Amino acid sequence: MELAKVAASLEDGLIIASLSGEIDLSNAADIAERLYRAVPHSAQGVVIDLSDLRYIDSRGIHVLLQVLERLDVRQQDARLVLPEESPLFRLFVILSIDKSPGVHRTVEQAAERIRTQT
Repeated sequence: MELAKVAASLEDGLIIASLSGEIDLSNAADIAERLYRAVPHSAQGVVIDLSDLRYIDSRGIHVLLQVLERLDVRQQDARLVLPEESPLFRLFVILSIDKSPGVHRTVEQAAERIRTQT
C-alpha cells in the first residue's frame, strides 16, 4: 500500500507538485527523490502543495527541506503551500515554518511569488 502520492504537472513553466497521504520514516526518502526528479532543470521553479497531506513526521519534514535546498542549489525557486485548514498547519506553526517567506496559503500565491522573483 502506498502511503503517499506525488502528482506533478507543468503549468506555465512551473512544476506544481501535489502531495497526498502520509510521509514518515518509511517513505520520506522515496518521496523526496520523486519530488526532486519531477522538476526538470528547465523549470522556473516548483510549488509543492501540501494541502492534501494528512501526516508528516520529523523525517518527512527534514527531507522536504532537503528538497528545497537541493533545488536552491540548482537555482530553482521552490515554495510550499499549506492552507490554514490543513491538518498539518498546527505542526508548522509550532515549528515556526508557517511564517517562512517560502510558505503560502494557496498554489496561486506561491506561483505568483515565483514568477515575480525571476
